[in-house]
Amino acid sequence: TEKYDAATTRTLLKHKEHTDDVDTDKRGGETEVMKEVEQDKQLDDCKSTKDNQGGSICVGADANGTTTNNEVVTENRVAGSSEATLNDEIKWTEKFEELNQYKSKHGNCNVPNRYPINQSLSDWVNEQRSNFLQFARGRSSSMSKERYGFLLKLGFSWSCSGSNEEEERMKKKSQSLAWREKFHELRKIKSASGHCFVSGDSPLSKWIDEQRQEYQKLSKGQPSLLSKEQYEALVEIGFVWTQAEEEDAIWMLRLEELKSYNRKFGNCNVPAIYAPNQKLSCWVASQREEYFLRQNNTSRASHLTKERIDALKRIGFQWTHDFNIKGS
Repeated sequence: TEKYDAATTRTLLKHKEHTDDVDTDKRGGETEVMKEVEQDKQLDDCKSTKDNQGGSICVGADANGTTTNNEVVTENRVAGSSEATLNDEIKWTEKFEELNQYKSKHGNCNVPNRYPINQSLSDWVNEQRSNFLQFARGRSSSMSKERYGFLLKLGFSWSCSGSNEEEERMKKKSQSLAWREKFHELRKIKSASGHCFVSGDSPLSKWIDEQRQEYQKLSKGQPSLLSKEQYEALVEIGFVWTQAEEEDAIWMLRLEELKSYNRKFGNCNVPAIYAPNQKLSCWVASQREEYFLRQNNTSRASHLTKERIDALKRIGFQWTHDFNIKGS
């Protein structure tokens, strides 16, 4: 039994009735059948070539009805265009889903122009607005009626004003988070040391100066970044609002430390090098220097007031510093 491929079997079955009726010219009928078998084979080859090479072989016929397969029409350009369209659709759908997730999280589609978390989404949103303008003007655009409908249903904002408002909102949120971070840092210092004084040129020290500046604006009724809630939070932990107040507070803090030293050692003679509290040692030396300036009427004014002198005298403070070279 002769075996036929799929194309041959398909054609033979198609012509079975015809070949059964051929009695006088059977050979001629079979010839016509085999011509069509060959053509079906070439059509199958055409499909195979298209799948493997991106083109197709078009089977035609000459003036005598003879099949030909020498005309090749490549469809790479068409296929390429279809693939590009498909990729564009996939990318668009992916970004639309990201926008959908953004809305689920933030309650709107107003992605800020500057959005480090997903800058490509922000760029895509602005691109949709630009494409919509072209679409609305009847110009060539990747925005389609279907895409417009999807975005409209999602609550998309077609103007950038919403985006700017969202960007401003995100900026304020970021500033609020940064403020709370510094506030918690300062509160830890207060819990550990009992005060809110930060010396040096640290980021926290600069932040403290900024709060004082914003407080001055607030107290004068001027626009200020310091909110009422933030002001009250700082007051609650004993924040000092002016440099002069801070200096007074620090002075009183050091006086209390000197009293503790006096109770422990029976005198106020803190050594020049005193590891447990070097700041106290420096402060004691500074009080003697300020006292010397006051007593000798030098050109530089002294910060040591009469009230402070009296407070030091009451705990037995000595104004000379010869003993301060050695430890107690």
